[in-house]
Amino acid sequence: MDNESFIGKRDVCVFQVGTPQNAVELGKDLEKIDGQIYIYDWTPDNLDKDGDGKEDAIFVVTELTEEQIYTVTITRVGESATPTCTNAINPETGERYEITLVPTAAPNRVNYEGQEEVFFNRYAISAIPEFSIGDISDFEYQLNDGGYQDSPVFTNLGSGDYMITIRNKFGCTPEVRSELIELGVS
Repeated sequence: MDNESFIGKRDVCVFQVGTPQNAVELGKDLEKIDGQIYIYDWTPDNLDKDGDGKEDAIFVVTELTEEQIYTVTITRVGESATPTCTNAINPETGERYEITLVPTAAPNRVNYEGQEEVFFNRYAISAIPEFSIGDISDFEYQLNDGGYQDSPVFTNLGSGDYMITIRNKFGCTPEVRSELIELGVS
């Protein structure tokens, strides 16, 4: 993620245990760009993989089970090892180096509730996603091979067999299907 996009909120697809589905790296190693020496002060604290006593320039997110704010302050160090410039604000955008990552995931399974409507032997099905990470608004619902919709409720259905598929709006995998739902079949 470059510095220009190191602001705001970003939804991150994770597995149900909180491990990101794709690599999430925050920040930029400025030393590789201009050869100067920099110190990075991350919140939360970042790793020191190379053992030089300084936090790494790039923050690799390996677990995200709840919304997390990441900030960084960058200090340029001069030849005498004294700070020459400290900045927590992107000089190009004027925004603080801060981003909030929000975990979202595919549901664990699809539960449902069927109801017979009052007139004409018509039925309704309500999909009930079971999930542990994310928010109910993260999902879209499909009945059989129809189009996806935001509402988990399907109405005015005749007798027959149905399956509900739920997918995450942000592309988190997998899509999850319900068991076969039989309506009005005796």
